[in-house]
Amino acid sequence: MKLWMSAEYSGDIGHEMRTARNFVEDEINSIIDGKNYDIDLKGWDCIAIYLLQK
Repeated sequence: MKLWMSAEYSGDIGHEMRTARNFVEDEINSIIDGKNYDIDLKGWDCIAIYLLQK
């Protein structure tokens, strides 16, 4: 299984959030790589939406 992450950003959210998201994706993938969870699932896709409220 493999996690794929993407995001939609609003406002001034940028580089730091992208860096954090990539770190989380890599960490989770290192844990779930090659594991079998007895479900018919090959990948896990996550699209987050971040809104900056002022």
